[in-house]
Amino acid sequence: MADASLSPLQTCPDEIDVAFDDGPPAVCVRGCVTGRNGCARPTLADATYDPDADRLTVVVATVVETEEGTVCTQALTDLGYEVTVPFGSASLPGEVAVVHDDVDGRREVARVTR
Repeated sequence: MADASLSPLQTCPDEIDVAFDDGPPAVCVRGCVTGRNGCARPTLADATYDPDADRLTVVVATVVETEEGTVCTQALTDLGYEVTVPFGSASLPGEVAVVHDDVDGRREVARVTR
């Protein structure tokens, strides 16, 4: 979805949290992905609504952002994030699937029904 956005968090939540907000309609997902080093950052890879399944799928990945000459710590890094997906005037989805694509591979980490 074009208006979806990701904001990094300073800390990682203990578990995936999915919140449905009725006014204005939006879904908020908070979680934690693992970066391969200290230069890794969380990124929103995809946010797609399937009307036939009434499911929003949110994919959060990691990317390494460096400038020439930058030295990164060589340790796995926990990266907190918050994704907001507005639904405008449309009704909220009945289900949200959260997928992480990080150093542990691509996997579904949560599925929440409203």
